Amino acid sequence: MANSLNDKFREIADQIKNTAVDFTTLEVTTITGSIKQVIDSKGKFKVKEVVSSLNKTGATSAKVDVIAHTHIDFDHDTVNFVKSNLGSQQKKLFELHQTSIDSAHNARRSFLNFLLEVID
Repeated sequence: MANSLNDKFREIADQIKNTAVDFTTLEVTTITGSIKQVIDSKGKFKVKEVVSSLNKTGATSAKVDVIAHTHIDFDHDTVNFVKSNLGSQQKKLFELHQTSIDSAHNARRSFLNFLLEVID
């Protein structure tokens, strides 16, 4: 029974660790292009499939153009990619990208403040 309890505690600890890593890592990618090939039968964009395909092979069946990509780790190590020579429409998409990052930061900050209030 002790091993079973220890295993359960390890499982809970792993879940907390995975959640913390996921929660503290911010990743925003802004793309434009033709995504008809990555829309499922319900009309939902299969973002995980596209990102997974891009990460593995650098290619996808959709015609996409990455405008910007931002990855921020818990310790605030940051990687930014911004397409060069942005046109006026792409600059608007980049502004949306920046707004999305700010919004994600604010949402996470609010959630952390909520957790602090609950714990106190």
